[in-house]
Order: sequence, then structure tokens, then C-alpha cells
Amino acid sequence: MQQNLHTQCALGHVKSVMESIKRNPSSLNSLVQGWSPLMFACYHGREDVVANLVQMNADLLIADSQGQTALLIAASSNNLAILSNVYDVSYLNELFVPY
Repeated sequence: MQQNLHTQCALGHVKSVMESIKRNPSSLNSLVQGWSPLMFACYHGREDVVANLVQMNADLLIADSQGQTALLIAASSNNLAILSNVYDVSYLNELFVPY
């Protein structure tokens, strides 16, 4: 049985994720119940999947209906390794520049 991209991300199936996106590049930032593939991977702590999605330019700023981004989802799920090892700190600094 073939799983959808979001399920592959949640389960940490890196190879399947990459193949799915290669077949359908627009799926990289697709939403299922308001969450992107990156959000599912962050929630489930799938560092390898997150690293690949970020490298493929997944949109880090997509927010769900409650305003949570993948970064906030990783933090609220206590997946701190994703925060420190995958996200580019310099990029995060740009998001929080004071006005």
C-alpha cells in the first residue's frame, strides 16, 4: 500500500518522501488538515526528513489555522534537536529582528 507524503514524513521514510516529491514537486508544501509535510516531520521528530525537506526549500513560514509554523510545532513537541541541528540559526534571526 502506498502512503501519502504526509504519512511518509510522519513515519520518517526519507527515501519515499524524496521519491514522492520528485514525482510531484508541488507536494513539497501541500497541506493536509492544515499541516505541511515539514510540520508532520517536525512534530514526529524526524530529523532526516526535516533536513531533506529544508534542503529542498520547504516553506518554513507556512502556518496552520492557529498560527503555528513547523518551528513552533517542533518546539511544542519537545523536538529540540530539530531546532538546533536543522534550522539555520541565521535564518531564524532574520525572523525575529526587532522593529
